[in-house]
Amino acid sequence: SPANQVTAALTSQLIDNDSGREIIRAAFGQRFYFNSTQLLYNPNQPGDGSLTQRTTGASDFLASLGGEVVKNWNLDSLYQYSATTHAPVQYNVSLRYQPTAGKVVSLRYRFYTNDQVNAQGQPENLHEIDLGTQWPITRQWYGLARVDYSLQDRQMMNQLAGVEYNNGCWLLRLVVQRYITNLTQTKTGFFVQLELNGLGAMGANPLDTLRLAIPGYTPTSNLQP
Repeated sequence: SPANQVTAALTSQLIDNDSGREIIRAAFGQRFYFNSTQLLYNPNQPGDGSLTQRTTGASDFLASLGGEVVKNWNLDSLYQYSATTHAPVQYNVSLRYQPTAGKVVSLRYRFYTNDQVNAQGQPENLHEIDLGTQWPITRQWYGLARVDYSLQDRQMMNQLAGVEYNNGCWLLRLVVQRYITNLTQTKTGFFVQLELNGLGAMGANPLDTLRLAIPGYTPTSNLQP
């Protein structure tokens, strides 16, 4: 569990003195575990690999690189390597273009290992490409979209589409989300929210969903129509 681990890291930054923009940020660290109960897939075992138990005190190495490398372009990346299995645990790269609040396009690639194994005894490693955007359609209408594609399964994992309307006095959010629960089943969720200026909101709140789906998402209520 998260309470049975600790991470120590060193971080360095390069800041633009004129604008305060973080041009680049680099970090390197180690994650130390205090229990030996977690099972890990070891690809270096004979044959197709096998599950092994984490050794008490074994550590993972972590490295990250990010920053606004070019104006309006943000890069974030993370790499985690297991000292026990001598294999990557996860790595991801995210590139985001955001010229101003309410205008953002994000592209992410993610790989991470799964504690589960398939019928052939292989780990269910996940490789995904994720594209999300929030962009104005007109002065008062904003479009929202996200697609999450699994490279190993060759199918969509998550899809989201929606619009927000803001006339300054009230705001309407309409969002539909479709996501896969296993390889053969999907679920669809609908969000309809009416927000009255100074009087609160009514309906299903999609803001947490939108922040997770679209990095850099800005609630339209924070934007001037």
